[in-house]
Amino acid sequence: MERTRTNGERLRAMVKAETGRSISATMMSFILRGSRRCSAVNAMALHTVTGVPFRTLTQWPTVSEPAKSSGKGSNRAA
Repeated sequence: MERTRTNGERLRAMVKAETGRSISATMMSFILRGSRRCSAVNAMALHTVTGVPFRTLTQWPTVSEPAKSSGKGSNRAA
């Protein structure tokens, strides 16, 4: 996204135009922040538009190194 200067809203529009799948602004924000993983249908739509592997999109995000070293674990809920 940084390389192509695409923001979340633009990505949502691209997904809608190319796949017909609507991803809410809230869900896109969660996905981009890493606080939620993609559902299979959202992952397939994002994969189609971006080329990011489906498996990567559906995996839980990992806890960042700074968060690990600070002793702060993930604040994600299952």
